[in-house]
Amino acid sequence: MKVSHVLAATTVLAICGSAFADTILLSDNFNGENSGVASNATLNYNTFTNWIVNPGTVDLIGNGYFDFQPGYGLYVDMDGSTSNAGTMTSRSSWTFSNTNTYKIEFDLAGNHRNGSTETVAVSVQIGNFAQSISLGQNVNFTHYSYTFTGNGTSGAMVFAASGGDNVGMLLDNVKLSIIPLPQTAATAFAGLMGVAGVSARRRRNTVN
Repeated sequence: MKVSHVLAATTVLAICGSAFADTILLSDNFNGENSGVASNATLNYNTFTNWIVNPGTVDLIGNGYFDFQPGYGLYVDMDGSTSNAGTMTSRSSWTFSNTNTYKIEFDLAGNHRNGSTETVAVSVQIGNFAQSISLGQNVNFTHYSYTFTGNGTSGAMVFAASGGDNVGMLLDNVKLSIIPLPQTAATAFAGLMGVAGVSARRRRNTVN
């Protein structure tokens, strides 16, 4: 294979690799909140960059302040210090096309404080997607990942906690993305390879 053909094929593969990459709509690990510092001022925190807390309250903790999961930076206690569990709604909303597949990811941990076996449910609702999760108090951060197909409607991402005793499950590393359609990327690959082949034939004909 000529060097030019190899370069063309490499270019095609690079383009198709980009086509297979997820399109991130929202990614938040909360580490930029409050200038990255946890302090007493972060109780009942409601100045999130990407979220509105209403109704209820949540606490921003970690980084040495009520740091029940060291190494995760800042994260959210879903039941704030008013003993009124919070609902976090993304400031952005999206139209979830029925031709796209979406992926939602997040980390959840148990409350790590309550001496009983209490569990707190968190609902995640996006368009036509909903999931309720309950965890025991000593469960460490666990990664959750779900995919769903859009239904053509618009909506936001919502984390709604239940409870009311100032002790909630912990939330971190939230991400929402669009998963590329494999057939679309495959079609693009075939088309680009076809263009490369036509180009190569034209060069051979020109030489002949």
